[in-house]
Amino acid sequence: MSAAKLIAYEAPEHRLEEILWDLVKTETEGWIISRAIIRTKPKDQDLWNLLEETYPATFAYVSVKLNKRLTQEDCKKAILSESGTTNQRGLAIWAAGQMGYWSVLEDIEEMADKLDEYDMNYFS
Repeated sequence: MSAAKLIAYEAPEHRLEEILWDLVKTETEGWIISRAIIRTKPKDQDLWNLLEETYPATFAYVSVKLNKRLTQEDCKKAILSESGTTNQRGLAIWAAGQMGYWSVLEDIEEMADKLDEYDMNYFS
């Protein structure tokens, strides 16, 4: 088990809250960060802003899990910021569905061919 995973799952919440910034800044895997965020429910808006910039899909996911409402535009931005081949785009799409943003999902569906082309170019 990685140190980051162990910390996110097992550290006392008050200790975990002290190192959230480090977890986000050190490019820890998004699923580990999401566990830490969900456990601590941080109030620091600067941390939320960094999470949104660095891990858009994780940001959308934890927002749903913590009942932190995103705008449709923010949700669409999270979807478009991620690559489809890393499953992160799928996570952001899940968040849009959970929030009932059907028009965002319809927009993404209309863009499917362009997104596939983007992914192919990005990973080639």
